[in-house]
Amino acid sequence: MVEEESFINTENVISQLKKATCVDLRQVDFVDRLQRFTASALGWTLMFGLTHVDESTCDALWNLADRFGLIAFLQKAKRGEPVNSLIGIPSENRPVLHFAMRSFLACENPLVEHVRLEAIEQRERIAQFVEDISWTHLIVVGIGGSHLGLEALYLACSSLSAPVREVRFLSSCDPKEVELVLRNIDLSRVCVAIISKSGSTVEVAENESILRTLFSDHHLKPKDHFVAVTVKGSRLDEQSRFSKVFYFDESIGGRFSTSAAPGALVIAFAFGLSTFLQFLSGAGDMDEIAESTDQNRNIPLWMALLGVWHRNCLGLPSVAILPYSHGLRRFPSHLQQLEMESNGKSIDKTGSTLPYSTVPLIWGEPGTNFQHSFGQWLHQSTDRASVEFVCFKGKKTTPERLLLANLFGQAIALAKGSSNQNPNRNFQGNRPSTILLGDTFSVENLGALWSLYENRVLFQGRIWRINSFDQEGVQFGKKLAKQILSGSDSISQFWDRTFFSS
Repeated sequence: MVEEESFINTENVISQLKKATCVDLRQVDFVDRLQRFTASALGWTLMFGLTHVDESTCDALWNLADRFGLIAFLQKAKRGEPVNSLIGIPSENRPVLHFAMRSFLACENPLVEHVRLEAIEQRERIAQFVEDISWTHLIVVGIGGSHLGLEALYLACSSLSAPVREVRFLSSCDPKEVELVLRNIDLSRVCVAIISKSGSTVEVAENESILRTLFSDHHLKPKDHFVAVTVKGSRLDEQSRFSKVFYFDESIGGRFSTSAAPGALVIAFAFGLSTFLQFLSGAGDMDEIAESTDQNRNIPLWMALLGVWHRNCLGLPSVAILPYSHGLRRFPSHLQQLEMESNGKSIDKTGSTLPYSTVPLIWGEPGTNFQHSFGQWLHQSTDRASVEFVCFKGKKTTPERLLLANLFGQAIALAKGSSNQNPNRNFQGNRPSTILLGDTFSVENLGALWSLYENRVLFQGRIWRINSFDQEGVQFGKKLAKQILSGSDSISQFWDRTFFSS
């Protein structure tokens, strides 16, 4: 039975869940467990037999999902009911509509349908725009959600086919980054996209100013080369400054905006709109899987439940994301923002301090690089982490067999461990991991992958009783930076004389 949110005691639920069976992975039949503990859908298979669960633990986790009404909560969000909100304290209090970006069906809620149709209109405008232009390069000026997910997807798609036109990303105000982004580029054939919901991000504004000056210095009219992607009415919504302004809705968080106009512009510019629509199709299909009550298919829900089990019951403080795919080399960086900006909270939806942990530290590196960097830490450190391997089925060629043998060997080694009379060569084992295996590396499967993790964020936020869709903590450091720049107090004076050479 689904309980009302205000009456769910997450701390008690977690305490009960801690009593569930915790299997010792050093004493199991790995092949048997990897075959039995799986969920498969849309060309993806989650293998979680190398975690500490058994059948009774799985039942307890699924009961937790029922108690918190996770699927009902997802459906509520998709219907457009406000879930970006807190209870009894000021908050944004609005719906979360990135789901509408990848829906190809009309929605009964007029608000959601309006946003969905507007997204279609913006995609059509973008498609026409990229068809008409003769530019060869797009420089994306954005940061956080206006950069990480977009770059991760662009690089992944670039592994499938060479981009027709090149996209470069500029986020930092470091002059060296600006120099590298502009290296070997003909400004007369460059489009600059300023991407920001509010239009008030300091780094974005500074880089826009630098680039506008540069275009003017090269006797080029900045307006002719600059476009904006923003929310209607923001500081960027100025037709006098941009050749085009494309819009996405206020209810779509930046870290979820790969499915909206920012993602549409980047992918359509480089590969054509049809590629972007394939991405949306895969994401939309996985959104539907996230609503499934079939335990054998709902991969997003399983990943959320296993994450809570690892974090709150086993006390694992971090998750290493290890994609054995060069195309996904920036995917861990995207997930760092997606998960930690969403669920890096310490108060519940009523403003009370939480007595339990929320999102773990998310980090990672593509395999097999990690094996020669922090792999040692994963195997023999005094701390333990949960590990999520991501890969695609390969052809039986020597390079791919070597790549996937490394992945499988690392997963088994983490679980199995090894005893040795030499303590330096003793591996404790009993360290959990999951393997997320894709049938093929395709744009549709990339969309499903993005959706999978986005839905995990929503499910886990519901269990932890937090608001996953604001990011108030991001603003504090920015505010102090502005004060330091303009202030005359002792902190500002110390900064001014210490951080700069004469």
